Amino acid sequence: MHQVDSEFNQVDRRVVESPELLGKECCCCYRVLAYKFFQKDSSYRDCHRDQCLECAAAPRMSTAEHTSRLNEMNFNSQAVKKQRWENQEDFMDDDARKGRWMHHSEFLSKLREITDNLLVIDGRIVGDLAVYRVYDRPQPHLDGRNFEYLFYVPTGWMPEASLIEFSEMAVPIRERKRGWRTPLLRLIKAKIVTEEAVDRTFGKPTPGADSVWNRELFKFRNGRVPN
Repeated sequence: MHQVDSEFNQVDRRVVESPELLGKECCCCYRVLAYKFFQKDSSYRDCHRDQCLECAAAPRMSTAEHTSRLNEMNFNSQAVKKQRWENQEDFMDDDARKGRWMHHSEFLSKLREITDNLLVIDGRIVGDLAVYRVYDRPQPHLDGRNFEYLFYVPTGWMPEASLIEFSEMAVPIRERKRGWRTPLLRLIKAKIVTEEAVDRTFGKPTPGADSVWNRELFKFRNGRVPN
């Protein structure tokens, strides 16, 4: 950083008005300075280097330092920040979000206790189950069908809250492992099951895996985000 009271920062009006005769512009700091502030070098047209003495003496970053600085600038750029989720920190603690693990067979068994209008079949992706809502009559908004796809449930053990994969820039990429509370939240929002029935059958969320659950249910109940 240049010192404000340095001789380099004292404006010489004669040099500024006739830089081609008395001085030149530094290629780094872009200040117009007298020739005495440039190192003499006969290989240059005006026999002075294009970089002023102060810029030439300034410490230079190594390649690693420069790369680290650029990465930090990219990480904090507005373009990258716009790709991140609101309250994203709630999704980044995998250990806390794992909560209570549950096998898909137990999950579906409990789910059948609170609703009987769901159809579960093999999904299009191996290892996933497709869950449909079944109506008692054809639905106009479904072009006369009496079933509607809702979501998928992975087979095997599921964490309590979904685990999200993030890029090195802390941008969410995809749902890495679906948690069993994710489909429950969708069923509550679709008004297929009630929050009370879910709490009674599945229990309250585990502390650490409850932040997204509580906030989304607050928004669903009140139509606004919590303060």
